[in-house]
Amino acid sequence: MKMSTDESMSRASFTFGLVLNPLAGLGGPSGLKGSDALSTAGIAAARGVEAKAPERLKSVLEGLKELVMGERVASIHFVCASGQMGADICADFSDVFDISVVYQSAEKTEAKDTCIAASEIMKHSIDLMLFVGGDGTARDIYSVIGETQCVLGIPAGVKMHSGVFAVTPKAVVSVIESMANHRLVAARMAEVRDIDELAFSQGR
Repeated sequence: MKMSTDESMSRASFTFGLVLNPLAGLGGPSGLKGSDALSTAGIAAARGVEAKAPERLKSVLEGLKELVMGERVASIHFVCASGQMGADICADFSDVFDISVVYQSAEKTEAKDTCIAASEIMKHSIDLMLFVGGDGTARDIYSVIGETQCVLGIPAGVKMHSGVFAVTPKAVVSVIESMANHRLVAARMAEVRDIDELAFSQGR
C-alpha cells in the first residue's frame, strides 16, 4: 500500500554525527589495560587480535537499515570521518543512508583524530552524536563538544565506566526507534570517566 503524503511527513528524519575509534577494544584482548597507547595497534597485530569496533558499528547500521526499510524512519544522514573512522563501514549501507565525510583521517589514527573529527562534525547540524569506542574515546569527544550536544556511545572499548554508553548496539537502535516514534527518551547529564592507564598499571 502506498503511503500518503501526511503519513510520510509524520516519519522522522535524522542526521547523526559518527566517530569510530578503530583502536577501541584492542587493549583488553592484547593483555593491556586499555587502548590509549600508540603501541596498542602494533601489540594487538603481533598477538593476532582484531578490532571489534567495526562489527559493533555494523550491527547498529543493520538495525537502523531495518528502521528505514520498514518505513519507521524516513531517512538517516551520517556526518562522519573518512576510512576506518566511519566512512568505510557506512559505505556498505550507501543505498540506504546519506553519508557526508567531513574529515580525512590518517591511516594510523590517534586520539587527536577523534578530537578533530568531532570538531568538524560539530560544524554541521546534527540530532545526535554517535561514537564507537570506550572511555578514552568518550573523553576525547567530550574535550571538544563539552555539554553542547547529546551523545550516545556504542560500546566497544576496554574501559566503559562513563554514563554515555548504551548497553549494547541493539540498545542504540532501540533508542533511535523510540525517538522516531516520539516515545519518551530521557536526556540527562552523565559523567565521563577515564582512568590513567599508566597510573593504573602501577597500582594507583
